[in-house]
Amino acid sequence: MQLAYFSPGCGDGDRVMFTSSSATDTDIGDTTLIEADAATGQVSSERKIAGQLTHVVPTAHGDYGVLGGKLVTLTSSDKKLKATVKTKVPGPLFALTASANGAVDIGTVQNGKSVVTRWQGGALTRLGAGTEGEVKLFPSKGGDIVAGDVAGIDTTHAPGLVRRAFDGRPTGVSREGHLVTTSVFSEQMKGVTSKLGSPSDEGAGLITVKATATETGTAATTAVDASQQLPTGADTTSLEPAAYTAAVTTTGDDVDPLTCGESAPESQCLTSGGADVYGPVLSMEAPCTVERNDPERQALQPSANMVEWAVDQAVHGDLTTTRPANWHDTGLPAFSPQGLFPKAGLTDGDSVPAQVMLGILAQESNFKQASWHSIYGDSGNVLQADWFGNGASIHYYPDRSKADCGYGIGQVTTGMSETKPDPYDTLHAGAIATDYASNISAGLRILTEKWNQLKALGMNVNNGDSKYIENWYMALWGYNSGVYTDTSEKTGLGFLNNPANSVYPADRAAFLRFDYDDASHPADWPYQEKVLGWAEVPQQTWNAEPSYSKPNMPLANVMLNTPTS
Repeated sequence: MQLAYFSPGCGDGDRVMFTSSSATDTDIGDTTLIEADAATGQVSSERKIAGQLTHVVPTAHGDYGVLGGKLVTLTSSDKKLKATVKTKVPGPLFALTASANGAVDIGTVQNGKSVVTRWQGGALTRLGAGTEGEVKLFPSKGGDIVAGDVAGIDTTHAPGLVRRAFDGRPTGVSREGHLVTTSVFSEQMKGVTSKLGSPSDEGAGLITVKATATETGTAATTAVDASQQLPTGADTTSLEPAAYTAAVTTTGDDVDPLTCGESAPESQCLTSGGADVYGPVLSMEAPCTVERNDPERQALQPSANMVEWAVDQAVHGDLTTTRPANWHDTGLPAFSPQGLFPKAGLTDGDSVPAQVMLGILAQESNFKQASWHSIYGDSGNVLQADWFGNGASIHYYPDRSKADCGYGIGQVTTGMSETKPDPYDTLHAGAIATDYASNISAGLRILTEKWNQLKALGMNVNNGDSKYIENWYMALWGYNSGVYTDTSEKTGLGFLNNPANSVYPADRAAFLRFDYDDASHPADWPYQEKVLGWAEVPQQTWNAEPSYSKPNMPLANVMLNTPTS
């Protein structure tokens, strides 16, 4: 399934639409539409269409979606989808909801406003506008709801669309629109996303929901155990934990995953009547230069203060402290971080701002060089996003060709795969894997390379001066997805992090600017905007302390991290 704010798409009935896109940085790919029955939890169909299909919603008069900036209706033939264009979407999109009598309401950003437009009877009708980011559309019983700054939106001639005035930015509404949700977060994140004390021992499933009654303005906070599975027909009208728990009969912790074309549990697939167990899986080794579980390649877990110190030294080329031979039992000869990975020169610039590099490390690894199981000052396997090329998922077999080989605090991939050109030697690869300071030094060189590549292509942000944090927008984009420099092909930056990509809501505020809860749904922002958000708003440690200093510069909170549509 696709991790996107518009998936799943729901209407008034039990039909639910999920999308899964194969888009890459260089190819728009195709989209698989997965239809499920919410009442039974069963997948009813999977259909495919060329291009990036988003915002699919079922209505009483057919299924709608957005393809190539156009509102389309969808029909199926065998396992393929056919799209019929209805109209051009009137601006960058943030919502599409099904309403009464087959109408659909469209939320777009136009001239700094959030605009609501209705499509019905072959025509578009503008219903009004409100403050950008403070007008939201949600599906509801019998139609849909527009919530937030709704004073300027006229629903008189829009049957099914209900207004719910609310001061602020709603994140959701109840089925009938009497409650507006403002925050949803896991109790295990206490002390990390907010200064609420120690993490809960209730488990990852306990979710705290903050909501406001639209009629009275009364605010309330309650908890729901999302790890529990309710029986069919259970009464879920109350969100109180005790009432919810009383209705539970089974837990959903160890549900057998579906892998036989999503038609049967994995255990059944691997019986004598199903597929054979894939033998090489058991002996598969990733093509990465440093293997997991190597006792001589265990990584030291640094504290936040150690990381900030290393970054401050590295951006000035002063991270030359000596690691003695056999440092932390690695068996490596003596080295220094920037002896191995010297500070590289910037085209038209002096140094990478420390805050930019700190933002990268926060986004890439939460300041972790070793596994999250390792505490500060201890050692463990180096943090690696995907050792086995299966998306770190239990649902897919390992695929050696897709192993990530991104190591440590900066998720350094350059030189860390034996299948890619110019792999690092034992010393350089070992230092990247085991020493956070060397990893930061290597990551800094990669970021500098992206800046210089973009300069060579004539691609600048603002005046192109490296000392201004916001001017690193495109270089950060390139750090994540690469800069394409082959002039015989398309050059520049990849599609996935394009701020105009429709997988990101067009009305989004700057990451973390409005609320720290943004960190609970990071897929709503491209990579570079998340990094600039962390540069502006320091990531918190387990006990709600800032991991690094906030940028000390005039207008930082105004200038940084403003998305463009």
